[in-house]
Amino acid sequence: MEVKEIISQLETFDGSFPKEALEAAIERKEEIIPELLKMLKYTVENAEKAATDEYWGHTYALYLLAQFGNKEAYPLFIELLSLPDDTLWALLGELDGWDSVLASVSCGDDSMILQLIENDNIDEYARCVALNSLVTLHVAGKKKREEIIEYFSELFNGKLDRSFSAVWMGLVNCCLDLYADELHDDIIKAIQDDLVWEGEISISDVEEVFAEDKQTVIDKLFKSERYQLIDDTIKEMEWWSCFKDNKQLDDDIADSLFDAATEYIPQEEADQFRKRQESYYQPESPGEPVRTEPKIGRNQPCPCGSGKKYKKCCGKKS
Repeated sequence: MEVKEIISQLETFDGSFPKEALEAAIERKEEIIPELLKMLKYTVENAEKAATDEYWGHTYALYLLAQFGNKEAYPLFIELLSLPDDTLWALLGELDGWDSVLASVSCGDDSMILQLIENDNIDEYARCVALNSLVTLHVAGKKKREEIIEYFSELFNGKLDRSFSAVWMGLVNCCLDLYADELHDDIIKAIQDDLVWEGEISISDVEEVFAEDKQTVIDKLFKSERYQLIDDTIKEMEWWSCFKDNKQLDDDIADSLFDAATEYIPQEEADQFRKRQESYYQPESPGEPVRTEPKIGRNQPCPCGSGKKYKKCCGKKS
């Protein structure tokens, strides 16, 4: 597959996973890198248009450049993460998984990551991505735990604005994953000062983690799939739900339930269970329509009356 054709298939989203194009891109790594960087630069320079057009080039480009460990993508990704939140979320979705991409393109240089964390004008969840990327760098052997703990201590003690924010929740989560018992008192004080929503992380949650064996928690961290560098774009992306239609998703869920339910029973009973399951999931004739409450948009006023957008208020708690 020629480079031009690869790029053409990666620029737009048609509902299918472009596995062949990605395989070809990986095979032609040296030729494709300049083109991927162009796609990324286009997105940075035309962010609002790309978000409106549902452009996908930057998504594939970032994952491929992360797999290649290309540091030229680092400042460009920082620019994307620094966009206004509506544009940012339109381009990158719910921001899950982007911490691994950020750690990968940083190549161990955390200077811009730290600036992102400390910038109060940037989307709070983008700053959480930056926090998580530090832990990923530690797991990858590119940053010492002691360095991260020392930096986190600075965040607790002056470098972060002490007002309720998802950043505080992200910071506490990272501390627990690292078993940062050195910061125990700082963590408890943050919860007591209502910097973290206690419905998300409570004092008892903190004590429960630190009651565990330290090495056990650290071993769990290094085995976690969450804090890993990107080394296989196809493996990272091909399972995304956007690449499956609703029927396929329903079938996948049904198959998973069947496998779990029949793992320890004889085959004959398993077959009978499958028949009952298929009968149960037969579509019924339409009945009376059910009226449901409308979904609250992320950018709509919060129904609690605070005057804030839903995503900045009760939405972040749900």
